[in-house]
Amino acid sequence: MRISMSKLLKLYAAILLGYAIGIGLFYALGYKMSAMGIYAILTGMVTGEIINFALSKREK
Repeated sequence: MRISMSKLLKLYAAILLGYAIGIGLFYALGYKMSAMGIYAILTGMVTGEIINFALSKREK
């Protein structure tokens, strides 16, 4: 099983972009997030990206 470097970089870029959008959205809406809330959101995003990556690998 060989993962190309560009696909790995795209995965990391998608995760970082998800973090930035999530945090920016909550601050823009004026929510005062606790550390635990931010941790829960980021963990959910990472889990979603991993599942998405696994499903896309399975389709090929």
